[in-house]
Amino acid sequence: MAAAFVTWYLLYVVMATTAPGLMGRRVAGQVNVAMVAGLAQFATTFLLTWAYARHARLRRDQAALDLRWTLATRTGQERVR
Repeated sequence: MAAAFVTWYLLYVVMATTAPGLMGRRVAGQVNVAMVAGLAQFATTFLLTWAYARHARLRRDQAALDLRWTLATRTGQERVR
């Protein structure tokens, strides 16, 4: 996902510098292709952040807690900080 996002970002930058006519084409009113693509960048950033946070909460956090508990019980520590 990181590679796809970086590619999407670089495509936006390359298109903005090499195809100003395309990026300046109006979509609706004063809104042009560049504005739509820029807002899509924000949307994909928030979507990826949400997806990662959800994945970490459901999969990674529990694994980290399990590992921490296992290590604490092996070393005789009763209180895990």
